[in-house]
Amino acid sequence: MRRAQRTPELFSIVPGDPWTINGEPTEARTPQDAIDRVFSLATRFPAQLNVHQGEQVIALEMDRRGRTRPIPTAPDATPEAQDQQTAQEEPTALPAAPAAPVTPPAVITPVEPTVAPSTPADPAAHTEETDRPRRLITPMRLAGAVALVAILGIGGTLTQGSGDEQGPDAAAQEPTETPDGWTMPEGQDVMGIIGDRIITAESTTVRLLDAETGEEAWSMADVDNTAQARSIDGTTASAMDTGAGQVAVLRDGEVSVVRGALNARGTEPVITNEREYTGPDGTTGSLEDAQAVLAATAEGVVLLESPNKIVTEGTTVELATPEAEATITQAIRATDDRAVMVWSRGDTRWLTTHELTSGDVQLQQDIGAAEVTVRSGIVWIGSDQTLTGDEIRPVCDGGEQVTATIICPGPDGWESADGVQQYPKRPDAISPSYTVTAGTVTAQRKDR
Repeated sequence: MRRAQRTPELFSIVPGDPWTINGEPTEARTPQDAIDRVFSLATRFPAQLNVHQGEQVIALEMDRRGRTRPIPTAPDATPEAQDQQTAQEEPTALPAAPAAPVTPPAVITPVEPTVAPSTPADPAAHTEETDRPRRLITPMRLAGAVALVAILGIGGTLTQGSGDEQGPDAAAQEPTETPDGWTMPEGQDVMGIIGDRIITAESTTVRLLDAETGEEAWSMADVDNTAQARSIDGTTASAMDTGAGQVAVLRDGEVSVVRGALNARGTEPVITNEREYTGPDGTTGSLEDAQAVLAATAEGVVLLESPNKIVTEGTTVELATPEAEATITQAIRATDDRAVMVWSRGDTRWLTTHELTSGDVQLQQDIGAAEVTVRSGIVWIGSDQTLTGDEIRPVCDGGEQVTATIICPGPDGWESADGVQQYPKRPDAISPSYTVTAGTVTAQRKDR
């Protein structure tokens, strides 16, 4: 007798305004958004994605790392049949499935949270991450977006590059000095700032420029999707993920390249590659069963261990449950003294902060259906609140996130949300030491 195969979890995707997944409206606006949402909802792999384009249904298979590939569609897989099957297999990963991530306006270098590892009964799922961001995406997630872009015929191809350090692209033009600093060469777009390096993109080349002189310090060519470059500015090290499976790490003024994907959910960078990881100081480690990398901090790499434990430098701490029978459904972020989680029970979701050394709950807030994301170190609850320490605060009217700073409009231009920095014009990138506005780099502190 033929052995029955396990029925894959099924997701029905209908592009439109809004896009829907399993009949529920989402805030997805691109194939990449839809891929990210499905990956966060899936509870087992491979999962099947049925993409409806008019009367046509395109079937995709998503593996446990977010990669998709076309699969043959059964002869009877009409839209009606597919929808009927979908209705019988609603995803259960996130209770009270919240709307798809809401992107705060003008967010730069977005990064999104990790999905908590599954129980030890499913060890293959323990490496899952949704570092996706929506705009922050690992190479495997990017492959999924590529498949949908190609299938739906939507412009703006997302592809993976195999960039080589110091590639063959023509050398960058010289920067131009100004009374306030220097102006980036024409054609280069600022992507962010790490340490004393400005990240720029030009065509298929990503560069790091010296923030003081504008001189090129490092470059990588043949990066097909430079818009996906993302970064984190740490103290031990800073890093930039090119989106091509390679991460440029800046440590002690030197740049090295590490293969893998950047995890930027902490205060320091950590690079993951399959079951291995490289910490901010360059040391490497391996994940055990039921573990996933949460983030890196000044104290070391923080691991999440199913179902509700964190491991830092070999010390395991159990996170206190905010309510009976609640389970972790999103692992958001870690700082030097806090772990940030979303717990769910039925239709109720709580955002919590936990003391790293004890696991005790420091903040417990019912967040309803609000989507929680972390981008460049800032935790967003929906599109109008952020987490500061153990407090949820509203964002100023018209506020925007630029790199790792929230700025607010004012009568004389812009200012940082804390009121410390003033900007006559809206900056394109901000760090504690430098700003980039309309291509001009200036120092924020003259006493460095």
